[in-house]
Amino acid sequence: MNSFEQMLFLSSPPVAEGTWKLIRADQAPLLPIAIPLQATECDLTLPLELYAAGNTSQTLRFVTLCLAHSRRASPDQWKLRLIIVMLQLETGNPRAAWSGVQDALAWRNRVQNGDDLGPASGQIVPRDWLVLAVAALAVADFEASEQFASAAVSCLEKNPGCCTGDLLADTRADAMTVFAAIRMSQQRLREAELLLELAHDAYLQAGDMEQLVVVLLLMSDVERLSGAPLSSSYLLWEAADVLARDFDRSRHHRHELLHRQVVARRRPPSGDTPMLKRLSLN
Repeated sequence: MNSFEQMLFLSSPPVAEGTWKLIRADQAPLLPIAIPLQATECDLTLPLELYAAGNTSQTLRFVTLCLAHSRRASPDQWKLRLIIVMLQLETGNPRAAWSGVQDALAWRNRVQNGDDLGPASGQIVPRDWLVLAVAALAVADFEASEQFASAAVSCLEKNPGCCTGDLLADTRADAMTVFAAIRMSQQRLREAELLLELAHDAYLQAGDMEQLVVVLLLMSDVERLSGAPLSSSYLLWEAADVLARDFDRSRHHRHELLHRQVVARRRPPSGDTPMLKRLSLN
């Protein structure tokens, strides 16, 4: 079981949906992929600053205004709509995000069917498919989520060089992480663990510390759901350590969210520091 394709299509039967959700009422949302805030031609300097400061709601408001003022047939319309979908998820509103997906796809159809608009909507790239997959997962539509994520993998297989714009990122690892999130939602924890281990190594090699933190947090969730609280706690400490020492805030923008909301809400009380951490300090 060495290839990525084999990992994605394991034949073990799915089980009933468990308690794990991408959007949880009691914890900050943890998205398995980053929001593509730098993918448009619009000047999103201000929303990037707002997002980096942890002000997701104001970021959403600003991007929504950008969408309202962009040209109807502009390729940025598609990109801005996907950014809004992800921001809706991060503010804990999966239904609005899924509605945004339907609106975005309907917009593409209108644009592509227009007499004078042609291909203005642009090509759906693998990261776009992954955004759609995450939105479907958030409303527990596992079939649609699998289809969207598989479309991303298919694009990567047909054109491996299609997502090489950022050398410090790994779109294939993003796909692994999304599939792992789907498997976690289905309580197929062993498959999720194997996919996350592959994604972890890929992000480490690419130097993508933001996504490395996300994978560590998801691995921690897998350990917790598997009944291994000590391992889960250690992975949370490792994620916090990466945030404190190796996080490039000039390129990654989720530090405040990951550190102050996601990690802080998942970590045990201070007296429960993982044994491996205590030993390393002695």
